[in-house]
Amino acid sequence: MTTTVKHIHALILTLAFALALATPAIAADGDDLYEDEVAEETDMSADDVTDEDLIAFYEASQKITEIREDHAGEIEGEDGVEARKEAAEAMASAVEDADLSVDEYRGIAHLFHEDEDLRDQLGKALADA
Repeated sequence: MTTTVKHIHALILTLAFALALATPAIAADGDDLYEDEVAEETDMSADDVTDEDLIAFYEASQKITEIREDHAGEIEGEDGVEARKEAAEAMASAVEDADLSVDEYRGIAHLFHEDEDLRDQLGKALADA
């Protein structure tokens, strides 16, 4: 395996791990991406997800991870409710900036968590990008 392919596989494993950590906060709807990053279920199928969708999902998930890390200390503090609201809004903006709706992001996250072939498809899409 080349270094680039190894790097991509490591990134995919990191994303899968991050989504696994988000699994306890699964919900089917709502506007709070901080709490509900992965849909409980989705009407989407892996066949509905294009390589472009996967790359957008990957980019948005990286931004969401950064936002979550940046706000972690604030959310535990005295002004936690407001900080959490700001983090959720920033996460929704990151998803929309990647040309996905929040529902599409959550649906892809659900599929990504459940479907190893989709994770492989992301690796190939990132390698080709």
